[in-house]
Amino acid sequence: MKMGRHLDGGPVFNDLPAGVSSWNSVADPYITDITATNLGSKNDGLEGDVIVGYLKPLDPSFTDPGYEDDIYFMIVNGLSDATGLASEASQQIRLDFNFLASGITSLERLNRDTGLIEPVSLIFDGGSLYHLDLILDGGTGDLFKFNNPGTFVSGPSGYIPPLPGDVNDDGLVGAVDVSRSITSWGMTGASRTDGDLNADGIVGEADYALVKAYWAWGAGTLPPEPPGPTPEPATLGMLGLGGLAALLKRRP
Repeated sequence: MKMGRHLDGGPVFNDLPAGVSSWNSVADPYITDITATNLGSKNDGLEGDVIVGYLKPLDPSFTDPGYEDDIYFMIVNGLSDATGLASEASQQIRLDFNFLASGITSLERLNRDTGLIEPVSLIFDGGSLYHLDLILDGGTGDLFKFNNPGTFVSGPSGYIPPLPGDVNDDGLVGAVDVSRSITSWGMTGASRTDGDLNADGIVGEADYALVKAYWAWGAGTLPPEPPGPTPEPATLGMLGLGGLAALLKRRP
């Protein structure tokens, strides 16, 4: 963790939790510094904590030969407030990089809304130096990989990740997916083939939002509206992160 500060007569650094290491550049081959700026209205304008996690592919077959030990890193805005919204604890987290002779000039990120891998451009600071200004709401995190020729983990060799919104995994988002989602509406203990696309055990609005979002991949006009609201945790934003959790392991 990179610790933030709080007011206690004057600004003082937060205590590092027991069993957690303090982040410094020795932990990373390319990140030279991490700084946070409070953009929200909480914590008296002082910067909050930043949580940094390092992971690597769980199995060599999940990526390309020679890149089995690729480093994945997750940046989480650790600022929170018991009386505030996540948006009120927003921070801009700056990551400074020195890619040395690696030839790396950008990152790859797992999109939290779609589960797709997207390129992330960096700001060039001269030579091998770059930086990224990452804005995250309180408690929100992003998973990255340095953009080298190694493939972002995607499952065992030959594995094709299911298309978001494709309930029956036929590579098409269309009438069958809509029908199955509506038939299973409100079901608890549901699986993906029942229509539970965000893996929270309930078929409801967040799942149907994915069907609608990817409807253009296989159908013409928009699908019909779902039967109605159901109690469902707001987990859509972490869909992609949960989907890859089983493919990565924590680095020591």
